[in-house]
Amino acid sequence: MIGLDLMIILGLFTIACAYFSQRTGYKQGVNEGMESTLQLLENGGYIKIVEDKATGIQEIQKVPNGNNTST
Repeated sequence: MIGLDLMIILGLFTIACAYFSQRTGYKQGVNEGMESTLQLLENGGYIKIVEDKATGIQEIQKVPNGNNTST
């Protein structure tokens, strides 16, 4: 039979695995949601993503006469 101390260790290990798995999944979900939202806004003509060739930094700019009517 399994001892009480081994059962406690296995329980803590399972809880730790579930916690870190959920945390990692949440972070990945936030990243994917942000990327897809930016892609939809760019495809819809609301924003434009411009990359600086020298530094490689990307900047989000509002499209002046695009689909947005609140200018």
